[in-house]
Amino acid sequence: MIETQPRISCKLRREKQLRVLEGHPWIYRSDVASYEGTFEPGDLIQVLDADGGKIGIGFVNPLSKLAIQLLTHDSNEAIDKTFFERRMATAQRLRERRVQASDSYRVLFSGADGLPGFIADKYEDFLVIQILTRGMESFREIILEVLAEQFQPHGIYEKSQGYLRNAEGLEERVGVAYGAVPDLLPIRLHHLTHLVDMSQGQNTGCFLDQRDNQQVIARYVLPGNKVLNVHTYTGGFALIAASRGGEVLALDTSERAIQIAREAISRNSLAAHCHFEQGALSDAFSRFETQSFDVVMLDPPAHAKTKVSLRHTTRNYRHINASAIQLVKSGGILVSTSRSHLISSAEFFNLLRTATAQAEREITILEVLGQSWDFPVTARWPESQYLNCVVARVI
Repeated sequence: MIETQPRISCKLRREKQLRVLEGHPWIYRSDVASYEGTFEPGDLIQVLDADGGKIGIGFVNPLSKLAIQLLTHDSNEAIDKTFFERRMATAQRLRERRVQASDSYRVLFSGADGLPGFIADKYEDFLVIQILTRGMESFREIILEVLAEQFQPHGIYEKSQGYLRNAEGLEERVGVAYGAVPDLLPIRLHHLTHLVDMSQGQNTGCFLDQRDNQQVIARYVLPGNKVLNVHTYTGGFALIAASRGGEVLALDTSERAIQIAREAISRNSLAAHCHFEQGALSDAFSRFETQSFDVVMLDPPAHAKTKVSLRHTTRNYRHINASAIQLVKSGGILVSTSRSHLISSAEFFNLLRTATAQAEREITILEVLGQSWDFPVTARWPESQYLNCVVARVI
């Protein structure tokens, strides 16, 4: 039987507690002064300040550097099916004003929606979920039950995998969790048909966080423009550029992603405007150094997942941005993205500044964009803001 109230507690170190008292939901191992009681990873825990005052209830996992993630500041709240029903209903109400624009959007965004380590994307009549913490894993059956009741999907596909789940000491789980789910699913985003790689794709199969940015960036592509789209994945940016009449060259390392992108382009009758190539992206810019483009779009993977990898990622981002800037015609457009909460907007601007100096060019930033509306950013959890997207004119 699942416990709905914590049987154990911990006290925070006085010198470490201010951030948590101000509402931040993450508690690291080094923040904890002591534990009271025995527990298993994933158990509920009552978090106390240094004087014994109640702060809230969270999930504990000492196997992870991030030892506790707070669920609620109400220390009397039961963590049961009703709790999950309330959180999911609240998340849906947050999205109600915009969902009529699309049948595909992020339903639940982890701690930003009060369910740390749980992600759910809705693609038409299907859901794709990720359970990334031990605490959420222990409530998996309840989560599936509530999702089925609230959304009545044809099927739910689970992609509980990746470095976050590994850090929690959990094995990966990938497969159909409810109903039946197709391998590839066509969806409508704006006026275009996209293909979601439900079973084998990155993330949940489609990067919905760039949906709004793609529509904004479309304004910068003119008919006949030469466009280079690096890290195209299943062709999100390539589709929007081709639909504007751009002549697009799109690159990715994944053969499957390229095949799906080609199919999406074909379904939108845009094959004449888009050419795909598979190859090592580290060599991409040297292959095209004799060419120039009106628009270059970069959307690299989120390599900076830990502080240990941040320096290497920053160096790599600087290199590819400098190379990209050199490929843009004078007066052309650079679109550059980073996908890590470890790289702030200010740090990303500094990265672009140093890349510009390396390329011996100049850029003027025209627009600063972030993640789409269904990926909410909360003031108490600044890490929920992870996507930086800059549109710049290259001089």
